[in-house]
Order: sequence, then C-alpha cells, then structure tokens
Amino acid sequence: RCQGQRLECIVEGMRSLPDVLSGAVRAWEPTELLPNRAFAEVWARHFPGQTCVSADALLDVLSTAYEPLSEKDRKEIRLWLYPNTDGMVCLLDADAIFGARGPWRGVLFCTSWAELCPELLQQAIMAGGAEQQFATTPVDLAAERTALLVGWSRQRLLGSPLVLRMLSALGLQVAADAGDEGLLVQLALADVAESLQSDASALSACFRDLVPPAIAELSTES
Repeated sequence: RCQGQRLECIVEGMRSLPDVLSGAVRAWEPTELLPNRAFAEVWARHFPGQTCVSADALLDVLSTAYEPLSEKDRKEIRLWLYPNTDGMVCLLDADAIFGARGPWRGVLFCTSWAELCPELLQQAIMAGGAEQQFATTPVDLAAERTALLVGWSRQRLLGSPLVLRMLSALGLQVAADAGDEGLLVQLALADVAESLQSDASALSACFRDLVPPAIAELSTES
C-alpha cells in the first residue's frame, strides 16, 4: 500500500511539471511498471491512467472478461485485494494477486486452489459422476516445487499483505492449509523452493529474519 501511495505521489508530481512535459505525463500508463502483461493489459484497458479503482469495478471486469463470479467468490477475492475504507484497491495489491499468476489463475488462487493443480483436476475429470473418490488435499499438492511455512495458514497470509507480495514475487502459485503443520505453498520454480528452504541460502535467511518461524523442508523435486 505504501508503494502504491509513492506511485500516486510520482504521478501527481509529474502532473505538476511544466507544460512542455504535460503531454507525456497524460500519456503515461502506470501499468508499464508491471511485469505481467496479461493483467497489465486488462487494467490499462478498463482503468487507463489510474493507480486505484473500486474493488467492485475490478471484480465486475473480471466477472465479465473471464467467467461470472458468484457472490461468495466476489467476497473472497475482495478480502485478498485489501480495499481501503472507501472500497478502493491499489494497483500493486491487485498485481500481487493477478499479476503474479495471471487474472484467471489469480481468481482461482483466492477461491479454489485445487483447480490450479493439473493433476488434481485430471483426477476430478477421470472420476466424472461416478462414486470414485479423488483427493484434493495439500498432501496431493506436495509433489514438487513446494515449501511448508510452519505456523502459517491461508488466513494468516490473508492478513499479511507484505508476505503475500514477497511470496508472489518469488513465484507463488498455490497456497493450501496443511492442518497443524502450517501452510503449503507451491512456487513456479523448483530452484526457488529449494533455495527458500536451504539454511545456507541468503534468500532463506532473509525470509526467516522477516517472517519467522522458519520454513520446514518438504519436497523440492522438479
């Protein structure tokens, strides 16, 4: 949120420059700073030049552009966007959810993490309408590119926007509660998961210093 406020200050400062730069300022698009072009294009198309929009407006766009969202889904996604008291969402907070994974995968991250796991989805398809049972638990997720955050949960992550941004920057794809063990997270790259868990890595040391307790080792096979 602080980064979003700094971005807004930069925008306002640029708008106060002499008229010679006014054209360039008006043409500048904040989403040019975002690495994920899929989400950047959605934001730029519907909210050009804006760094904050109403949460409802953003949810309406997602519901129209991808798939209609139920009221339950809208409420869950809204929580992960950290709207302020006026219901406004910062571009950087939205990017932490939708930029790191893409818009639709961001929706599933908030509402239905199991659908982000191809192997689980395949089991669901194979089961069809029969009485076969298929697992959609964190145990099934712990096959590759995973790390266990001891003492954490989705609820705690929801209340920690800084940690969410950190993990998203590291390639967070899925976050699933693993009971009393903690929060199981799946990252985009096995090397990052391994580095995050290694006691000898600078990345792990930094994460432990900022976000205790330490990460317990789990599978990092690719």
